[in-house]
Amino acid sequence: MNKHVKLKLFILVFITFFCNVTNSLAQESNVTINVKNASLKEVFNAIEKQTTYRFSYRDVVIDSEENINLSKSNVTVQSILDEALAGRNLVYNIVSSKSIVISDQRQNPQNPQRQGTGRKSVSGTVTDSNGYPLIGVSVVEADNPSNGVMTDINGKFSIMVDNSASTLNFSYIGFEQVKLKLSGQTNLEVVLHEQVDLLDEVVVVGYGIQRRGSITGSIANIESSDIIKSPSSNLSNSLSGKLPGLRVVARNGMPGSNDAEIDVRGFGAALIIIDGIPVYNNNTNGMSQLDPNEIESISVLKDASAAVYGVKAANGVVLITTKRGKAGATKVSLSSTFTWQRPTIYPKMANAAQFVEMQDESAVNRGLEPVYGAEALAKYRTGEPGYESYDWYDAVVRDWSPQQQYNVNIRGGNENVSYFTSAGFMREEGMWKSGDHNYERINFRSNLDAKIHEGLSLAVSVSGRRENVNSPNQSITNIMAGIQKNFPMYSPYANNNKDYYARTNDIFNPLAYTDSDVVGYSNDRKYTFEGSVALKYDAAKYVKGLSAKAMFYYRYTNISDKTFTKKFSLYTYDEATETYNAHQVVSTSSLSEINYRDENRNFQGSINYDNTFGKHNVTGMLVFETRQNKENYIGAGRDFVIDAIDEINSGKTDGATNSGTSYELANIGYIGRFTYAYDQKYLLEFSFRQDGSSKFPKDGRWGFFPSVSAGWRISEESFIRDKYSFIDNLKLRASVGRLGDESDGWNSYSYVTGYTYPSGNYIFGGGALTSGLVDRGIANPYLTWYTSDLYNIGFDFGFFQGKLAGEIDVFYRKRKGLLATRAASLPGTFGASFPQENLNSDSHRGYEVALRHSNTLSNGFYYSVRGSMAYTRARNEYIERTPSAYQYTDWRNNTNNRWKNYTFGYKAIGQFQSYEEIAASPTQDDAGNTTLLPGDIKYLDYNGDGVIDDNDVHIIGRSNKPEYTFGLDLSAAWKNFDLSIFLQGAANMNVFYGGQLQVPFFNGENSIDAFYDRWRHEDIYDVNSKWIPGKYPSTYAAGKPNNTKTSTFWMQDCSYLRLKEIQLGYTIPASLSRKAGIETLRFFATGYNLFTITESELLDPESASTNGRYYPQQKSFSFG
Repeated sequence: MNKHVKLKLFILVFITFFCNVTNSLAQESNVTINVKNASLKEVFNAIEKQTTYRFSYRDVVIDSEENINLSKSNVTVQSILDEALAGRNLVYNIVSSKSIVISDQRQNPQNPQRQGTGRKSVSGTVTDSNGYPLIGVSVVEADNPSNGVMTDINGKFSIMVDNSASTLNFSYIGFEQVKLKLSGQTNLEVVLHEQVDLLDEVVVVGYGIQRRGSITGSIANIESSDIIKSPSSNLSNSLSGKLPGLRVVARNGMPGSNDAEIDVRGFGAALIIIDGIPVYNNNTNGMSQLDPNEIESISVLKDASAAVYGVKAANGVVLITTKRGKAGATKVSLSSTFTWQRPTIYPKMANAAQFVEMQDESAVNRGLEPVYGAEALAKYRTGEPGYESYDWYDAVVRDWSPQQQYNVNIRGGNENVSYFTSAGFMREEGMWKSGDHNYERINFRSNLDAKIHEGLSLAVSVSGRRENVNSPNQSITNIMAGIQKNFPMYSPYANNNKDYYARTNDIFNPLAYTDSDVVGYSNDRKYTFEGSVALKYDAAKYVKGLSAKAMFYYRYTNISDKTFTKKFSLYTYDEATETYNAHQVVSTSSLSEINYRDENRNFQGSINYDNTFGKHNVTGMLVFETRQNKENYIGAGRDFVIDAIDEINSGKTDGATNSGTSYELANIGYIGRFTYAYDQKYLLEFSFRQDGSSKFPKDGRWGFFPSVSAGWRISEESFIRDKYSFIDNLKLRASVGRLGDESDGWNSYSYVTGYTYPSGNYIFGGGALTSGLVDRGIANPYLTWYTSDLYNIGFDFGFFQGKLAGEIDVFYRKRKGLLATRAASLPGTFGASFPQENLNSDSHRGYEVALRHSNTLSNGFYYSVRGSMAYTRARNEYIERTPSAYQYTDWRNNTNNRWKNYTFGYKAIGQFQSYEEIAASPTQDDAGNTTLLPGDIKYLDYNGDGVIDDNDVHIIGRSNKPEYTFGLDLSAAWKNFDLSIFLQGAANMNVFYGGQLQVPFFNGENSIDAFYDRWRHEDIYDVNSKWIPGKYPSTYAAGKPNNTKTSTFWMQDCSYLRLKEIQLGYTIPASLSRKAGIETLRFFATGYNLFTITESELLDPESASTNGRYYPQQKSFSFG
């Protein structure tokens, strides 16, 4: 049996056994309550905190009278509600282990329905958008509000209506209300969709959760259902454009190495938090290879609300919450997805006829004889024997690369024990026809929550992941270079014999380079294990609202990289002797192995308080946290005489190498957060973090980082609430805070004097090498944290019962104390290495806008529109540098008080149309324009001195990071069909093409096909024939200096709009699927990166490549 099949069977058996055990432990729980002069909502909150129940009382007015006195211990929920609701004309219905519906006794949907002539019976099922039944949905006849029922545990209902054209209202807390007009139907399948904007929605924040309505910081979040739509094997790519303020740029599509660049508001690498634990080390961004099926939600802390995470949180925080168990019947979810993918775009190379024509043209333009001649060109154009053309890209890259994903989730529990277990397998093939490049991931996660004693609960989480990347032992740069370098008249095989890879005009044969049996292999394996255990004690029976929690977390990561380089040759064929001649490319086989280990330990102890006194709500949190990180690296390598056994021990001892190092870092933090809300209208939050780091000297080791935020729920004011019923939410909020950082770039322990050892080698006496040491330079006892001051103003709004909602944020960040040395501003004869100092400063500013709208029409058609846009730009405030000697050099080279993302160059104002225009134009080739031809690039004389030179260089473009990012999510559902379309884009970013994408035959290589559209003579062999205009300058091998300047001619506007995802799904009717024992069964088809609108002509606009030597981004089609 295949080892992967064995592993998947083992995991499935394990999680099935685990769930059976936890089910047997589950018992029904009781509640303890002790309240005086409490309101009904306070009673509900007390029950919710001790159970899995959530109360729904939509369309029911809950009075705010504070006249309930209860003191009961270890009693049922029913007994508490019986007493609390007495005399209030309210009744309750416990519709499931997690839902209690409160309704008006005078219009109780559970009352018997009256019978009468002409009345019709209508029945059906109500489910959510995932096909799961909804329990306790209110179904009411619109014209007869006293006539109503609720759905049962299977989501089913039956109601008698006045006539066959009645309208039924379906309502459920947290979901869009549906008004469905009957047209004679008697059996309905109704789908409810979650509300776009829900103020009671719980959002994960730093070290806790908050209701969305009470949040005063700038926080964006996304749910699991929006994440798993993407078929990308990398989670980071699935988030692009979906969270305002989270900038995601996908630079490549290589399996196992396609991590997107992620930052919050352009600040830099964000801190990743998974289930409350910071995840950071030097070999992963901590989130990319998570299985999206394990994730419940992702929140992004964008402003001073991130301050509670202290170290490394100055660039923002991404909070990932994995799924946990829920009370209810055990649910097993199985998903499988099959994907086929190919590059989004890649430049086509010139064929043999184009190559010959342009080579001859280049020679004629240089005043030389043609290389091939007109006769040979004619034969290449017709493809006569011996004059064939070979497509090297097509020889190496397959049309479609397969990918497959499987996942099983098991979720369930009851009031005492709940569990979630997940196992997944994913395999992604690379685009090489050899099939020697692939990525595999096997993952599991198990989360268990249990009440082990009155007030005491336990949470245990265990997860693991094995990742394996196999690839040929050649870099992507070399492989793509081979595609570009080889002339198209050469076959990849000597004499077209597939047993011999050809030595052509270059040693870079990409077909050989992608064959692991020829060049060797690289095998990268990564093992990750994570475990956490948490105890929480609810001390409400002693002090109302008081609880304490302790958590310990451990993560172990092991990365092993085995790289085997094989001795190999390429071949040419001698027709005269009919022999194959070997040309050695690699003369000696070698093997290198490295092993990297990373251990992280984290302890958190916290005390929490949450209580309401009339209209006053107060919460408090104090946390003590320690973090310890240890890293260890060791490597070894040997050359081989015989490479039959690819093990280190089989290699030669002569010339053997070894290396190793270790690293350790510790942090301690004291965290506090306090909130106050008056009548849910006026909101105030204060937080702080006191952090200590071993990187700094004793006097600068500790940093205090506070933040404060406030909010005003304008919509709760009587002058809004009583007059404008369509307004759900108007909230003004603001925050300010200071964060500290000691992230990458710091030289640890630079406050200590000493020596660096080993440093360099020396020969003494008999000639043996001896390791040396060198002075570390001047120590800096004053080095400390750099600080980030963040300011944010936001406005939230919601209208028409959640149908329209949005947020607007404006932000500014100022950083001080950034690291630099005085090497540029002090004499070079100083005589010692300069220490790092807190010298530089910079700033960021920007804004974000998000809008959401959803609605369900009377015919059951549901649609939603969600759009967001964000802008960010960074500026240097102070940069330590050598003072400029002249005003011009200061303008060119002084980066102080200047935007960071600019590029200097020449402005191209067209192409010369004639020799007369060349003669009449400013000199731009240092030779009186005598080297120029029609079609060559013409530049702006920026300073008007009649000469185009370095003095005409000015700012012409941006960097390759976008200033604007945006996304638009369109969804619709009708009956059993659902459709989602996601558009994503970016703007204000540039890439400057160079090398192979700037000139034909760069470094003696082939040319891209695009350069065939060029200025040329009508007869390329006759310099007196007329010029034919084209897009690019006339062919000049390796390029003229005039045409290779950094200029707007080669500047690509990489702004783009991309159809990121489109998915069409169909859910089998429940009445059919449940006959097979399946609660919900859905089939779907997904397209990813299907097309892009952009002015970037040759490469994907996100690539940032200037020459095309990278693994292209992929577009794909998936079915599952």
